[in-house]
Amino acid sequence: MKNSYNKTKWVDNKTPVCAQYLNKIEDAIGEIYEKGLGYDELVQGDGITVGDDINGKAISVDRSVVRSSSINGIEWLYEEPETPEMKKLYFILDPDTNKLSKILLGSVIIFQLN
Repeated sequence: MKNSYNKTKWVDNKTPVCAQYLNKIEDAIGEIYEKGLGYDELVQGDGITVGDDINGKAISVDRSVVRSSSINGIEWLYEEPETPEMKKLYFILDPDTNKLSKILLGSVIIFQLN
């Protein structure tokens, strides 16, 4: 079950910047880090391959995964969307190799292959 996060409404010159609010942010980041999967914990199957290549670790997908519409809020694309939706997760793939190159949450880059 997903825990809820109560956002702090930040108002310039009104909301105090204090340990209570900063610790709330730190706790949320820590929880995300603890619950996130490490590369070695990723599971492959159903068109998703996890492995190594000359650049290091790689995640690639076959075209059936890209065309899937079974997961609401997630899209596999070959280029960034022109008008991204704020609550949607976009997996951007290299069109030649189908390897993951970037992950966006809305328009925010949360992962990018160097």
